[in-house]
Amino acid sequence: MFSHTRHPHIGPMHSAHPIRHDTTRRDTAGAKDVSEKSKMCQKGTDSEHAWHFVSDVISRHKRIAGSPKGHKRIKPVATDEMFSLAEQLMACRSDFDVSGVPTHVSLGYRHKNPHCINGIRRNGLVKGGKGFGDGIYIGNNAPAFVGRGSVGLLVAVIQGRTERVHRLVHRSSRGTSSPGMHALIGNKRSRDTALGSGEGHRDELLLQPSRQCLPLVQFDATIIAGDNPLGKESLRIYHREM
Repeated sequence: MFSHTRHPHIGPMHSAHPIRHDTTRRDTAGAKDVSEKSKMCQKGTDSEHAWHFVSDVISRHKRIAGSPKGHKRIKPVATDEMFSLAEQLMACRSDFDVSGVPTHVSLGYRHKNPHCINGIRRNGLVKGGKGFGDGIYIGNNAPAFVGRGSVGLLVAVIQGRTERVHRLVHRSSRGTSSPGMHALIGNKRSRDTALGSGEGHRDELLLQPSRQCLPLVQFDATIIAGDNPLGKESLRIYHREM
């Protein structure tokens, strides 16, 4: 997800659209001059796109769940509540597009404990501090981070421009990036951090605003833990189809 490198032992668990380290800079002087009328029109467009987005997620879930490859322990994170969060994601996409920022959508994973899920349904993902500063951490694949919570989330992400970081920071520090960047990519096992071998499938994306990401479906983490080929295959299908 966070690099172009494929890892055969996890293969399809990676996003079909890997996160790109995109540092492209564009002239945004003209893009910033957006009239109030355009903003009002865009708001309606964002709402419409959000409605279609959520409808599509629910429809795809129903199709997969009703197939032999479906799994009873995979379901949408929310239905009605997802719309307002999707509207924020679409607004983020529109703002990025107006400013000439890449609007590529990727998929990643977050693991949480059950008591957090209701809050996530209402407010989306919230910040925490783990290794690269304070922010919202999205994992490269599900199995690599399964120990962080018993409920897994498949998350849509608009990454914008990213930069890779090569050192850990104090837990209380805010994850910061260079001007013009919208997310950090880090790996706590990177050779550059002296923490290990540098396994690309353990890359993490660090976001600041929650509107850059949207939890789509949740799953019981036990279905991908250990030797559970049926559960892993079901999640691969969700990843591919979403």
